[in-house]
Amino acid sequence: MGAQDIIGAIKGGLAQSDRLLKLDSPLGGHVLLPQRVIGHSRIGRHYEFTVDAVSISGAIELKTLIAQPVTLWIQQTDKSYLPHHGYVHTARRLGSDNGLTSYQLGFASWMHFLRFRKDARIWQDKPAEEILTDVFNLHPQAQGAFRFALNRPLTPRSFCMQYEDDWNFVHRLIENEGLFGCFEQAGDGQSHTLIVTDNLDAFRPLSPQTVRFYRAGTNSETDALVQWSGTRTLQSTTLTTRTFDYKAPGSSASPKGTTVPTLATQGDLPQQAEVYEYTGAYTYGSQDRGDHLSKIRMEEWESRAKRFFGSGGVRQVDAGRWFELDDHPGHATDSEQDRQFALIGTSWFIENNLPVSSQAADFPHSLKGGLAMVRANHEGTASALKVAHADGSEGFFLVEIEAQRKAVPYRSPFEHHKPEMHLQSAIVVGPANEEVYTDALNRIKVRFHWDRLNDGDEKASCWLRVAMSDTGGGYGGVHVP
Repeated sequence: MGAQDIIGAIKGGLAQSDRLLKLDSPLGGHVLLPQRVIGHSRIGRHYEFTVDAVSISGAIELKTLIAQPVTLWIQQTDKSYLPHHGYVHTARRLGSDNGLTSYQLGFASWMHFLRFRKDARIWQDKPAEEILTDVFNLHPQAQGAFRFALNRPLTPRSFCMQYEDDWNFVHRLIENEGLFGCFEQAGDGQSHTLIVTDNLDAFRPLSPQTVRFYRAGTNSETDALVQWSGTRTLQSTTLTTRTFDYKAPGSSASPKGTTVPTLATQGDLPQQAEVYEYTGAYTYGSQDRGDHLSKIRMEEWESRAKRFFGSGGVRQVDAGRWFELDDHPGHATDSEQDRQFALIGTSWFIENNLPVSSQAADFPHSLKGGLAMVRANHEGTASALKVAHADGSEGFFLVEIEAQRKAVPYRSPFEHHKPEMHLQSAIVVGPANEEVYTDALNRIKVRFHWDRLNDGDEKASCWLRVAMSDTGGGYGGVHVP
């Protein structure tokens, strides 16, 4: 079979029948046929797919696809389909050959829209979930498409400022609170939901829950992992922090801070591998809050210290799920709990079992070359990764996973940082009809020039100290501007 066969199948409405991949797009069910896919998903971040597709139409307007919903369906071994819904952020025309035009789509979760909105605003006395809700609801695609599954309530933040794009702000807030997100796909393929959680128990198990490790006889299609190995890496062993609070300044003998050692079950680690940080003034109020924030950092290191990596033809896997590994000799004596693994990251490498896939031209920017390299790297187990169609066409499915034991706490890595701030001027404000408004320490409230949400009352900012130049050794004063 070749290009003319697929053209006939498209015109007859049968091109996506019983294929490894199907694609729903705003153009209709059979306008774009998925040919190749590379996708990546990671908890605490989001997911993204790149799809090479063919069409009998060479005149698709790319702008009609941008920011529109699409759904990629992956066929399971029982012939059912699991969806991956998202929004197109990139559309490319690759080229034409033998009456077929090749296109490429990039789509991702609704969180991708957060990259394109930047804001400057202030929240006071709000917990992180309320702040995140405010930001998410500014994006129509996110409204009603997120929820929180928290084991413990979050502490209100006395003062929280955004001065960056929504993507960075949301992620640094999530990371600081020890949270992470995963996505659930609606069964009808029409939506997806972000689950923000602080515990791996929020993950749903795969169905079936057990995933086999299977190496013997990998000369036929198998729904199992064919590679599996563990990796341990050295991390810091102690986190020590200091902060300062004028209301509870501590002393040189007993400063305000935290000390958190790593678990004693990770081998003979070097004791000098301490991280000592001054986290700034007023990092936290209560000691419990400080201990919790430091524990989050330590748990992130401990999570990274031991990870597992696997690959195979298990089609139902996705980041944010968990499974129980069976039939692996390295875990034969492990308890049931130690054979339960949470999926941290997932990568898909798929070639659809279309008649035209192996014969299509290799256009610049297409996924053909990248998939050929992946197949070559897994030549020893290639037979187990082949997916045949009744018409004789042959596809390829490989998934690579990163996992950790489900019983070990997970925290998102601290990869998103506060933006670099600069000296700013502002206007002194206070309640209506009050000429001077200070607290007992003669601190003031201000409204920053960029603040478009506050009218200039006493809620415009936190209390700010005023510094003047006419002070020195043995003299000085307090000035109210």
